Amino acid sequence: MYSSRSTSRASKERRDLINKEIDELRELLPLTKSTKGHLSYIQVMSAACAYIRKGNYFNKVSYEDPVYGQTSFGFHQVIPGFLIMVSSAEKLLYVSENITDYLGHSMVELISKGAFLKDLVDEEDLHFVWNQLQIPANYDGFYKSNERRFVCRMLKSQCFKRRLLDCVAEHSENRSTPIYVKGKVYHLSPEDSQTTVLLALCYPLLEPSIPKNIDKQDTIWFTTIHDLNLRIKAASESIKFFIGFTQSQLLHRSWYQFVHHNDLQEAVSLHCRVRSGGGQCTAVLRMLTRDGCVINVKTNADLIHQDDVDPYSPVIHFSNRVLSNEEADYYRVYGNVQ
Repeated sequence: MYSSRSTSRASKERRDLINKEIDELRELLPLTKSTKGHLSYIQVMSAACAYIRKGNYFNKVSYEDPVYGQTSFGFHQVIPGFLIMVSSAEKLLYVSENITDYLGHSMVELISKGAFLKDLVDEEDLHFVWNQLQIPANYDGFYKSNERRFVCRMLKSQCFKRRLLDCVAEHSENRSTPIYVKGKVYHLSPEDSQTTVLLALCYPLLEPSIPKNIDKQDTIWFTTIHDLNLRIKAASESIKFFIGFTQSQLLHRSWYQFVHHNDLQEAVSLHCRVRSGGGQCTAVLRMLTRDGCVINVKTNADLIHQDDVDPYSPVIHFSNRVLSNEEADYYRVYGNVQ
């Protein structure tokens, strides 16, 4: 009897010690207080493993390329997005907590259930994304990286889709969102040449049709205002960063001067649609810069009848989002995503 009580007391002490350690581990997680309060013990341990794994991989990466270390990860800070870490075996090793802001998924739930690519990427894009995770067999560069930039469709969580019903009814039938993925694939283990890891920043291609209040710090946007013949009447300061001309140098010049000759037909079509009162119109175009380079822009056009520049005459307002080549290719293949 004494031995039985002693064993029972020892077991309780071990359980109490384990529970105490898990509670301390919970407090160390870099999550919000409300999120930590709802975690089960299994989820606490899974999240802790994910952050340890992330730190381990990032430390290895920083030896090769400090720019791709833990702080900036080599991406322009104005671009919002979430981080992912995926192995060549398609296992989701880490995803940042703010994925819920874009796709509705819980980082803790994805990691604790041992999620794979198929849980995050649209089935039609799975094989394409798997190919992006591979490094050529003759690649002789352990701890070296291969850059990856591509667009794929990622699945929304069920609760996120239901929430969208109230604000974007026309999107409610869509089960996925086009996501631009920018990162690097690494060989991290010289002993295992088959193991590679993709570290990447992901952000959605979707944006408002006509942004009403573009953040002045968001340099991926510039705006222009035109008369009905598309002569430039005004432009945002950020246009100089992309086109190379100042606001005053652009005044009264035709917008067509800056459109790549291969996209002139598309530009004319956009012009005709917006002038005919077709509402907000969109086109993906290549534009020429002052030094002869080419940039891709997604131009959202709107006919405005009252404007501060000239309140007595209608004007055409362009909101231009600068695109990567991969984003532009996606829009040209799949059409306008609004």
